[in-house]
Amino acid sequence: MLEFLTWPIIGSGQERVCYRDPNDPLRCVKVSKKEQSKQTRRELSYYQYLASRDISYSHIPKFYKKVDEGEYIGLEMEFICNPDGSNAPDLYNYIKLSLSEKEVENLYHSLEKLRIYLIENNIVPCDLVLSNFLVQTLPDGVKIVMVDGLGGAEFIPLSNYIAYFGKRKINRKWGKFLDERVIPKIKKHKK
Repeated sequence: MLEFLTWPIIGSGQERVCYRDPNDPLRCVKVSKKEQSKQTRRELSYYQYLASRDISYSHIPKFYKKVDEGEYIGLEMEFICNPDGSNAPDLYNYIKLSLSEKEVENLYHSLEKLRIYLIENNIVPCDLVLSNFLVQTLPDGVKIVMVDGLGGAEFIPLSNYIAYFGKRKINRKWGKFLDERVIPKIKKHKK
């Protein structure tokens, strides 16, 4: 079965590899080997929990199903790209484009929309790094989608299940993310 191993690789990290489905270019699979799948299992469990809550997928990839084939485990999910099918850059590479004042303003507005979405849906991030966000170019501006690093990593992740704790954690991590990663990068690459 392991057909996905022949698909184009669209990203990889320490634990996982992401493959784009050539038969359905709006889908991809994110898999890891079972013996090295802690992050994948946590994210899979969290996506299954989110699916049971019938949340909006406006700012995260839609989750379709669990992938469990041979020595691999992972998720089949929506492939996030621009409306024309071209690749959406991650936030790091988007910021490196030397943005104009208007583009920076639109970026901050889009980041705020994402933060509000996370709070409204109690979607708790565990890893806020620039490469975990894709920036879609739309006719009316940009939209930021969080494609990786979801779900609290604590032993008992209360913030995943109790909105009060989720909101506090999201706001705390978001402020640190902006102050330590986004703002310095924008200042470095601003036109």
